[in-house]
Amino acid sequence: MKFIIQIFTLLLFITSCTKEPVSLKITNLKLESKETPLGVDLNSPRFSWNMVSEQRDVHQKAYQIIVTTSDKFDDDTSIVWDSKKVSSDSSIQIYYEGKTLVSNKKYYWKVNVWDQTGRQNGLVWTKLLVMMPPMRTKGYFLQGDCEKSLKLQRK
Repeated sequence: MKFIIQIFTLLLFITSCTKEPVSLKITNLKLESKETPLGVDLNSPRFSWNMVSEQRDVHQKAYQIIVTTSDKFDDDTSIVWDSKKVSSDSSIQIYYEGKTLVSNKKYYWKVNVWDQTGRQNGLVWTKLLVMMPPMRTKGYFLQGDCEKSLKLQRK
């Protein structure tokens, strides 16, 4: 009986000393500082995200951003930009550097993140990016003596 208790205690000790695999999660995905922008009218929008882990002292060492025209991310022909693995701890205001984005078209983007030990995040969140048509506005400018025209309008 003593032997069984010693074995049980040893197994309990061993299992308590082993570390759980670190789970990395990406949260707070943003495009141009907005979580769900209605549309973007910039040629190089900026991406941001947060990396969260349940363990202490886990930080980002690299990232990869992929922008596609398909929400499935399984077709290489739909990839518009793949940043590849970038060694950086930056996760704020990362500029888009791919092909020119087309107006009135839907794009999808996702982020992969690696921690300091080389582990990659398990869950990848995708977000929608909609390109807006370019603004077409006419500007009207006051000409001449503004004070004189304001006095005329007051009568």
